[in-house]
Amino acid sequence: MFERVEYSYARRRAAQALHRCDPDFPEAFGRECLWDCEAETRSLGTMVAPESQVVRRRLDDLGRDEHEDSDVRAAALVRLEALAESALDIMTAEAEDLGLYE
Repeated sequence: MFERVEYSYARRRAAQALHRCDPDFPEAFGRECLWDCEAETRSLGTMVAPESQVVRRRLDDLGRDEHEDSDVRAAALVRLEALAESALDIMTAEAEDLGLYE
């Protein structure tokens, strides 16, 4: 449904519904949501798109774009911060495993 709907409001509603009931939605369409014309759909994408370099770059673009919807900008920046903290946690754990913090 999400990929076949051309009407942006219907796609927004489809994305919201699929996010609630389809566990495969983030992997299947989360990244695509980041480029949608509807701010609510882009905002959803900032929360669910699987981590990748493409997603990080798009989140950065959305967060820096002064013409972007303020809610989308804020959501993108929050997600980027969470991804950075997660990466730091992983690096710290790996350093501890290697005995670098003894």
